[in-house]
Amino acid sequence: GEKSFLMGDQPSEVDCAIFGMLAQIKWQMPDAPASKWIEEEYGNLGHYCDRMKEKFWPDWDECITHGNTKKATK
Repeated sequence: GEKSFLMGDQPSEVDCAIFGMLAQIKWQMPDAPASKWIEEEYGNLGHYCDRMKEKFWPDWDECITHGNTKKATK
């Protein structure tokens, strides 16, 4: 739809749960059919993931370990 988050303009606990599942698909399984589905068929889900990531994890790249090639910062 047109909402920024599942329940409206502000994220809720439901958004946290759904983001956790979608984030695994989008960023941890980029070659999986479901990941391509998120990006190609239902781009609004990809944009949703990006909004959640930007809102809650602006330091995303500093927090991830990049395939164990760097130590986690947190």
